[in-house]
Amino acid sequence: MSQASATFGIAPAVMGFVLVHATLRRDASELVQAAASESLTRRVALVDRVLGVHHRGEEDLLLPELVERQPGFVPTSVMIEEQHAQLDAAVDRLKRYARHGTTDERTAQADEVRRLLEEHLWTEEQRLLPVWQASFTAAELEEFGARLRWSTPLRDMSVIVPWLLEAAPPSFQQLAADHVSPPVRAVYRLWWRRRFQREYGFAAA
Repeated sequence: MSQASATFGIAPAVMGFVLVHATLRRDASELVQAAASESLTRRVALVDRVLGVHHRGEEDLLLPELVERQPGFVPTSVMIEEQHAQLDAAVDRLKRYARHGTTDERTAQADEVRRLLEEHLWTEEQRLLPVWQASFTAAELEEFGARLRWSTPLRDMSVIVPWLLEAAPPSFQQLAADHVSPPVRAVYRLWWRRRFQREYGFAAA
């Protein structure tokens, strides 16, 4: 268990969930701010990549597990997957506008992505997170976190880890650092960080 998880008594899988949501909120706000700038193309590409990884983890592992344990969770699971599809479509539109749209179109679509994302994160925090925590023992949460890590391809880890370490809101940066194991942080410093910054035009503050 990471230092942050031990300090707050939260399983690593749940801590990761909290960190991803906090960082996505920051990214969504910055998409709107970047709508008139050349950085929008890279920023929306990063959000698209992160959302894809996050959604696959939920749809392939977490949602089926919750439905199996709590059959009454089915309507919420369906709602969350529908929100994933709506978000994916909105992000795809923003990617097109980032290349060819007007400033007004880019700004309006970036705000639409922010609105849909906030609605989705609220749904998960209010309707998924309590069921998840109530349905798993501490040991099961640990085991689920391990399965989630092993199921995440290295190519995705090489984006998600730098993204969390560099883009987490200031109040979450220490939690992000504590959440990532020392061996993974070493890989990040040696290889992933430079590639991440080169691909997404992002540099740590």
